[in-house]
Amino acid sequence: MYRFYSPEYLYLLLLIPLLMGVGFYAFRKRRAQERRFAELPLLKTLKPESSTKRRIWRNGFLLLALVFTIGMLARPQVSTRQDVPKEEKGIEAMICLDISNSMLCEDVKPNRLSFAKQVLGRLFDVMWNDKVGLVVFAGNAYTQIPITTDLSAAKQFL
Repeated sequence: MYRFYSPEYLYLLLLIPLLMGVGFYAFRKRRAQERRFAELPLLKTLKPESSTKRRIWRNGFLLLALVFTIGMLARPQVSTRQDVPKEEKGIEAMICLDISNSMLCEDVKPNRLSFAKQVLGRLFDVMWNDKVGLVVFAGNAYTQIPITTDLSAAKQFL
């Protein structure tokens, strides 16, 4: 699949026929002036390095370079795959929370357990496209919340 990142530059290609017309007009005008100055055999002896074919090739290559430059400005892009709607992905987080008596220590206000619950509550508020689960332990581990996308229920179980 081909596309252009800046397709507005392709309108510059409309200048190519105009430039070809101007070049053809200049060629005819120059030829008429040369013929007015001298006959063709005399012109060939006066200007041996001058060649109509060379001038035509040079102008053709200049126009071709202009076409490629305009193409470059349009920034062509090739895509090998079809555009598929992006599916939003989230993370799956399993949180382990210690609920032993050591969490009742008040070195963090009000205590470690309440602080951990507050932090997890704020974390659940910002996880909008994610899955979360909760394992609590105090000696033995228990699955409090299996992995789920229902973050409001997870917040209530917290």
